[in-house]
Amino acid sequence: MGLLSKSGQQAAATTGGLYINPSKIPSDSPLRFSLPSVAQILEAYEAWGENEKGDKVPFRFVAEPTDAEMEAEMAAAGCTRRLGFDNKSYDAAKFILAFPVYSHNAEGIRILALSQKGIIQELDRLSQIPEYEDLTEHDFQLARKGSGKETEYHLTALPRKAGSTKAINAAWEAVEPKFDIKRLLTNGDPFGQKDA
Repeated sequence: MGLLSKSGQQAAATTGGLYINPSKIPSDSPLRFSLPSVAQILEAYEAWGENEKGDKVPFRFVAEPTDAEMEAEMAAAGCTRRLGFDNKSYDAAKFILAFPVYSHNAEGIRILALSQKGIIQELDRLSQIPEYEDLTEHDFQLARKGSGKETEYHLTALPRKAGSTKAINAAWEAVEPKFDIKRLLTNGDPFGQKDA
């Protein structure tokens, strides 16, 4: 018997509520996920601003923005552009991929947002292998090792977890009618539950 109850395991396995950030995945607990649909994938560019309270605010663009476009968008929202890690220059907008996943860890639909080029490239590489062409038929495991600039991510394709297809389909059918990943472009809620 394990230390945690089923609900305790689910609570400990969640990363950031309905959003999964690979950098927050515990190094000793890989994320196992499935794609319930490939129709809701957002390719965008993301830059970070800061509001007057000092909170980080994401800004997303459908095409790679210029510095002037980022600064204008942030100024219109009452934000300023954040400095990069060196505290001297601004970071460029990063290409991101965001899409709904069924988290086997949390047993529900979450948003996985990827800015790590290695993970994005590996997912794309897998999608080009004939046996993995339909990404909705497989599971994936995303593991994180290390921290800071020494962080490594490993994405592995796995056979579908036995008996999970029904749960994946039911979870997706419950949110799909209101779901729109493009709401992330305006910091809206992809699940259609509330405005950002």
